[in-house]
Amino acid sequence: MTEPIETEVLLDCRAELAGIMAPAPDDLLAEMSPLTRLFFVEQLAYEMLGSFVAMAVESEGDEDVESSDLSTVLECMAQAAGMLDTACILLGILPTEAQQ
Repeated sequence: MTEPIETEVLLDCRAELAGIMAPAPDDLLAEMSPLTRLFFVEQLAYEMLGSFVAMAVESEGDEDVESSDLSTVLECMAQAAGMLDTACILLGILPTEAQQ
């Protein structure tokens, strides 16, 4: 089995999580039912998407940020959040109106 490739950004993210003593996902989710886990991740996806949209607005005109890459990232995140919405609706966690 090969070792995962660790990028500088990944190492920075891990250090930030360790610095705030964020629990590992296994520990955080251990006491939650599968439906609660799904709802939590769905809510987290929209919070994260909002943060990235704000970052995109702030970085507008920044030469270090490729706008096409950022657009693709936002599109991927929006699709993922939408798929999580659909899963929540299909399982009855969210009402069907949530998809509108």
